[in-house]
Amino acid sequence: MLIQTDPRRRLSGALLLPLALAVSALPGCAVDPARDDATILASVPAEELSRAATLESQGKSGEAAGHYLALAGKVRGQARIQLEVRAARAYLAAGRVAQVQKIAAALAGQELTAAQRAELRTLTAESDRLARESAASGYAAGDRVTVLLPRGGRFAPAAKAIREGIEAASRADAGATQPRLEFVDAGRTRDIARRAATGGAGYLIGPLEKEAVDRLLVGPPLRVPTLALNEATREDRTAANLYQFSLSPENEAIEVANQAYAAGLRGALLMTPGGAWSDRLANAFRRRWRALGGTLAGQIGYNPSGAGVEKSLQKTLQAARADFVFLVATADTARKLYPRIRPIAEQGHLMVVSSSHVYPGAFDARRDAGLVGLHFVDIPWMFDIGRGALPRPGGSDALTRLYAMGIDAYRLAPRLATLSANRGYYPGQTGELSIDARGRLHRQLVLGRFTATGPRPADWFGWNERSGTSQGVTGSVAGDGG
Repeated sequence: MLIQTDPRRRLSGALLLPLALAVSALPGCAVDPARDDATILASVPAEELSRAATLESQGKSGEAAGHYLALAGKVRGQARIQLEVRAARAYLAAGRVAQVQKIAAALAGQELTAAQRAELRTLTAESDRLARESAASGYAAGDRVTVLLPRGGRFAPAAKAIREGIEAASRADAGATQPRLEFVDAGRTRDIARRAATGGAGYLIGPLEKEAVDRLLVGPPLRVPTLALNEATREDRTAANLYQFSLSPENEAIEVANQAYAAGLRGALLMTPGGAWSDRLANAFRRRWRALGGTLAGQIGYNPSGAGVEKSLQKTLQAARADFVFLVATADTARKLYPRIRPIAEQGHLMVVSSSHVYPGAFDARRDAGLVGLHFVDIPWMFDIGRGALPRPGGSDALTRLYAMGIDAYRLAPRLATLSANRGYYPGQTGELSIDARGRLHRQLVLGRFTATGPRPADWFGWNERSGTSQGVTGSVAGDGG
């Protein structure tokens, strides 16, 4: 199981020796990977490489990977490739399988040294193994899972999509140990949870409504691991055996801030139309960005029609320096707005990034032509990353992400305690998942970019300021079309 042994401790600092042995065993190849690495990276500042190595030695392998990719965006040729290989190695040590696979796929068609080819083969094989383990059942013989979901009311469509995801994940366990699933209409949540545990359930999934999650925080402790499919109103309240899993808009805004800051960007320009939903994203982004140490260069309130937005953006950029724009928008609004601001953003070498709300799940080349070039964060499922043989859901594209949430809920339930204790990552369909000390799940998302043929995975690093395209890992992954 991926998170039974903390991958950060298991892999960090211990990967180069097996790689050296693998390379030396290649026919006609007498290569010292460590010497090869040092020679290729001779032009990269030693203090920057030392900083990344220190992060790795401290168990901060994910941060180290980001630093390597930031350095890769500043160099070319073999040095760039070698830094991307180092990033893949660090990501594997952090248990971030999807990132390893993305880098390996991007480098597959490039000119690599024998050592780089051997290391990528080893990294790919190990990431594939971890991905298979993460998709395995994780349940023991005789396990029972009770799922608390509403059968009626305004949450019924969402509940149906989540249930279909849970059932799809269960069917994919063919040949593995499958638990018995029992779906219960969520009414008196705590009473149902108590009866389910007394009746032999080993895990609970649900409830979905925020108010029902609030009720789980009151009263006697929960008897079995319970994965709520929303977050409680109060962030400071916790309960034993309660874990909270949400696809909240605020999480996406925070993720934009985290990724941008890790990429070395420090000045952000916030564009928002106002209103309750928009304010939630804007406030979450603003708080996180400032907590990280970033500077808010300005905030533009815009009319959803796009009227006057060019003038507002130009005026703001004349008064302050920004590295990127966080655009809070829906798909309809982005189609009107982005074509207006893209020329100004490109002239100012600004990357424009939004949340998943700009991508409803289906791409129409004619309708969405104006979105080409726009970046956004989203779940791996939307880019077919790590989906394997799992079927796509039927019905509304708008509920696709909840279907993926159901898949993750099923696979996470037997891993909750171990994932929480290890503070590692689980490569889920809704992101690379981790659990904090309060029992709340955090999702690290994929950066995507609209191209003429649809959204593709992209990267913050190696952003080519003049052309609005990406180099290195990004150029290979993101594809053409804009």
